[in-house]
Amino acid sequence: SASFRHGYRKVYTEALATMIEDKGVDIVFCINGMPTLKTIGKVVKERNSEKPVISWIIGEYKQEEVEKLTEGFSLAVFSNPERAFKSIRVCMDNESAKKLSTMPADFVNIREEDLKEIDKILKDAKAKNREYIFCESFEIMKHLSIEIPKTLIIKDLFFEASDIFKKLSPPICVKIDSERGIHKKREGLIRLFVNDANELEDFIKEVRSKINPSELRAIVLQEMVLEGTEVFVGVKRDEKFGHIMMIGKGGVDVEIYKDIEAVMIPFNRAQALYHLKRTKISKILDDNALNKISDIMLSISTLCFKFPIIKEMDLNPIIVNQKGAWAVDVKLFISC
Repeated sequence: SASFRHGYRKVYTEALATMIEDKGVDIVFCINGMPTLKTIGKVVKERNSEKPVISWIIGEYKQEEVEKLTEGFSLAVFSNPERAFKSIRVCMDNESAKKLSTMPADFVNIREEDLKEIDKILKDAKAKNREYIFCESFEIMKHLSIEIPKTLIIKDLFFEASDIFKKLSPPICVKIDSERGIHKKREGLIRLFVNDANELEDFIKEVRSKINPSELRAIVLQEMVLEGTEVFVGVKRDEKFGHIMMIGKGGVDVEIYKDIEAVMIPFNRAQALYHLKRTKISKILDDNALNKISDIMLSISTLCFKFPIIKEMDLNPIIVNQKGAWAVDVKLFISC
């Protein structure tokens, strides 16, 4: 063999150098004994490459000796194959993400008249020093062609409850948008599964006893989407990196399951699908549902890119089923 004819160290050095320099190789995985670390380290140092090189030690693993042999160069060394292969997976994911990020960002085509209406909503809120926007967020969704449940918005605490069910089919959800802020559930300002005029009137009477008419911004009444998978799409603006989107499992358990993937805005469709498919919730969604969610992601990405005044957004939940994808609850925060 070549090792016998030319010497193991020389053959190993040349083979490793060739793989490091080969542009068709993304990661180099070495299976070796402890003494070979010195040879690997020499090649890595000489080539000065950013390509990941990973070593799995066969035989006895001595941490102090590993640190001594790898001093002065970057080499990931593992004592068992499971951790080594996991490291390879992370490197491959990073490389895939890098390749996708070199593609140009995709922007949704928003009509000029819709952009003007969105701009008006945001400027009006800023003029009133209203950092938190709720009922108008549903209007913004319409301007982005993001589906919402059939919705009525009323600006008065006194109305004929029976008229609502002539326009909406039960059960409905009732949300009170007030100056008290975002904690509707804690304040008792949201009611689910309202089935008739009597139940609606009873809830509104409760609301009248809790808030002054001057505190009311709007009453949002929506038909409930009863079947589907709940997904979360959120945005936060970082002072250093700009807008960052989070996606994952939605609903009230979003903080418990921590099924969240992040991507910097703006991004392209390939990136949207890549990060979406890395979430656990995506495993129970078909391609049609994944495409619907990626459409929403791109619309929100475009919105935040065009309106940097947006500080934070939450679309939670988005309910996805065979008929469509609906942004059931939307919150938006701006810089004032």
